[in-house]
Amino acid sequence: MINRHDNNNNHENNYENSYENIPEPVHDIPPLSEYAKSVIARLGLEPHPEGGWYVRDWQSASFAPADFASPTQHPGFSMITGNRPLASLIYFLLPTGDFSDWHQVDADELWLWHGPGSVTLELAGSGDAPDAAQSERIVLGSGLTGSGLVRSGLAGPGLAGPGLVGSGLTSAANTDPTDTDADVDSTATDPVIGHAIVPAGVWQRTIPGDADALVSCVVSPGFTFNGFNLANDNR
Repeated sequence: MINRHDNNNNHENNYENSYENIPEPVHDIPPLSEYAKSVIARLGLEPHPEGGWYVRDWQSASFAPADFASPTQHPGFSMITGNRPLASLIYFLLPTGDFSDWHQVDADELWLWHGPGSVTLELAGSGDAPDAAQSERIVLGSGLTGSGLVRSGLAGPGLAGPGLVGSGLTSAANTDPTDTDADVDSTATDPVIGHAIVPAGVWQRTIPGDADALVSCVVSPGFTFNGFNLANDNR
């Protein structure tokens, strides 16, 4: 008889080991407001390699089989999804002026906005590097005025469709994905939504905001730094 409890313990040990080689942050941490300091202290947040602050808050007790592979494949990007919880969640704080560098995750990621500031999330294809020609922008906030637009081809085979990436997805083709200091005014014309899904392997970053913003990020299968790829990890 298979001891499911022992099997889950093995999965958990393998998954925990993936957090031993966490990359160093790739940009400096900006000054923190008193609000940001209080959130960091209350939630026990730590600096994230991509920027911002995070804490692992939850992971599924059920794990994907060791031989499970993602049905979505992107050239040059490995998607090893076995021996991982079916989903995981973090709190993620973006203090005023801070941003998340260009990165890929080898699993679908759901961004859930808590506030108080808005978060401008930018996507740029799933190739070897962020692609300005495929640049798209999503604003997470309280306005909830999304239009339901999804750019064809961004999400990859079988994943593009209304409502999947987010109802506030809009074109931002003139935004340079290599410019991490881009100044984007997201208050006037961009649709605003409460959550957005970034498909596995799609390049993503956030634009520096003018207010502290807290989100939750749910990754399925569960996030692992072995499946995390920073565009600027050699800076």
